[in-house]
Order: sequence, then structure tokens, then C-alpha cells
Amino acid sequence: MNSPTISLVALLLSVFFAGAYLRGEIAQRREFRNEMKSIQAERERTMALVDSMNIDYVRRKREFLENSQKLYAQLDTLLDLKISNSRKLEQARTAVNNERVLLDGEFSDLKDLESQYGIKPAE
Repeated sequence: MNSPTISLVALLLSVFFAGAYLRGEIAQRREFRNEMKSIQAERERTMALVDSMNIDYVRRKREFLENSQKLYAQLDTLLDLKISNSRKLEQARTAVNNERVLLDGEFSDLKDLESQYGIKPAE
């Protein structure tokens, strides 16, 4: 074989291998782009899910805070009622004790009258 033929064969082989290499690179890049698009789509779905979860979390947190506020308001009302009823109960106890003291005084006066005038209780 002569030198131009070998050069031509070498050139064709180099063009063939270069083409095969370029096809491989193009396919690899296409695959890489497809993977990147897939990853990006998955990321967008994940971010949409995270956003919806955040919205739900904020809604539930707001409901919890509102319920807590209502509960504390009810507890404050109950505490006010307890204090008020405790005062009324203490006033009632004081009134009962005062009446008991008056009643004891009257019994004592009656016993004094009984012993003084000789009145005996009916049996």
C-alpha cells in the first residue's frame, strides 16, 4: 500500500472514531440534561409539597393559638368565678358564725332566765 492510501485510511478511521466519540458525548450530554430535567421536576414537586405542608402548618398553628387563647380566657373566667365564690362563701361563713354567736347568747339568756325564774323545759 502506498502512503496516500494509508493516510486516507488513517483519516477515515480517525473521522470514524471522532464521530463515534462525538456521538457518545452528545448522547451523554443528552442523558445528563434529561437527568437534570428529572431532578428539577422532582425538586419542584418536593417544593410544592413543602409549601403546602408549610401552609397547613401555619393554619394549624393559628388554630392552636386561637384555641389556646380561648382556653386561657375560660380559665381566667373560672378563676374570677372561684375568687368571687370564695368571697361569698367566706361572707356566708362569717354571717353563720355571727348568727351562731347571737343564738348562743340568746340560749345563754334563756338559761339564765330559766334558772332565775325556775322555769323548766317541757318534757
